[in-house]
Amino acid sequence: MQDMAEATSLVGSTAGQLGVTEKQMSALIGTAEASTKTGGKKIGNGLKSLMLNLTNLNSSKIVGTFDKLGISMTEVENGTQKLKSPIKLLEELSNKSKDLDKNDPLRSEILMNIGQKYQANVLSAVLSNWDTYEKMLKDYDSGEGSAAVEANCLCLVA
Repeated sequence: MQDMAEATSLVGSTAGQLGVTEKQMSALIGTAEASTKTGGKKIGNGLKSLMLNLTNLNSSKIVGTFDKLGISMTEVENGTQKLKSPIKLLEELSNKSKDLDKNDPLRSEILMNIGQKYQANVLSAVLSNWDTYEKMLKDYDSGEGSAAVEANCLCLVA
């Protein structure tokens, strides 16, 4: 719970500004924590950096990696082009990376260009465990895991 609280305090504001819901953020934190076994501070900083990277249309490395994967970072909504949500981009990255051969150099390019040097392990954890993320979302919706959601809400208030 302490790791969840630490991570939430670090990534919460950025995630909220980018349209990531509390449930989505909690599931991302839970997925990254379960996979990396690192503390909340590292997970929070990692997810915050990743979210900022996923909105960086000025980075030729980030945009170029998405282009190589055939993923557009933007979409048209109501006749206006806008940036896709970080959650949607992570889902698309996960789907594409699972289709890549284990020896494909694009796998490491995803981690190094989008995750960058210090957040590659957090990105790898999220992408390779997207099914865990989706299960956590379902658990939150069905009331399972409500203690984590409640703790998350308490952390946001504290």
